[in-house]
Amino acid sequence: MSGWAFDYIKTIQDLKINHQPILLLKIFRSARKQLLKDNKFKNYILYAIGEILLVMIGILLALQVNNWNETRKSKLKNDSILSTIANYFALDTLVANQVIKHYEVSQKNSMLIIKNVQVARVLLLYINL
Repeated sequence: MSGWAFDYIKTIQDLKINHQPILLLKIFRSARKQLLKDNKFKNYILYAIGEILLVMIGILLALQVNNWNETRKSKLKNDSILSTIANYFALDTLVANQVIKHYEVSQKNSMLIIKNVQVARVLLLYINL
């Protein structure tokens, strides 16, 4: 290896050997200073473009993660609403079944009353004869 790439890798190795925390900021800063010190403007421009691309990729990744999180939250909210609606439908079904049973009992009792009234009429007719 030659030039700034070797110095860059050597800087990383020095950080590891000295057990210093490896921070991307420190690594990029040292590489940038080395490029400017060696008057390698073309390499510095390439480095700067690479750094900009890395930042853009990081921002895009953060936006995508945020979108996934918002979609997940929206899905959870929709699921909650649908669950509540399903519970209301189940409750309404139970109430409707109770109302139907009430009307069936009322109809049965009404039929008994009508039958008794008819029997009473027949008895009254029989007595009046």
